[in-house]
Amino acid sequence: MKELKLYTCEFCGTNYSQKRVCEECEKSHLIAKKIKRQRYVPMKNNQKGHPISIDVQFDNGDIVTYKRG
Repeated sequence: MKELKLYTCEFCGTNYSQKRVCEECEKSHLIAKKIKRQRYVPMKNNQKGHPISIDVQFDNGDIVTYKRG
């Protein structure tokens, strides 16, 4: 029987056989730090009240807009 040792990225869950490659994967993921802006539509168009889009600022300063599908 062979023993298999894997390293798993804590952000995306991908398994790697090499620790160095797994560490590179973990470092490549940006961390959301703050919601900068939220956009809504009137209550009659969205009964649940969820935002239709949000602007998220990441730890590197980038701001990205996410829209509801």
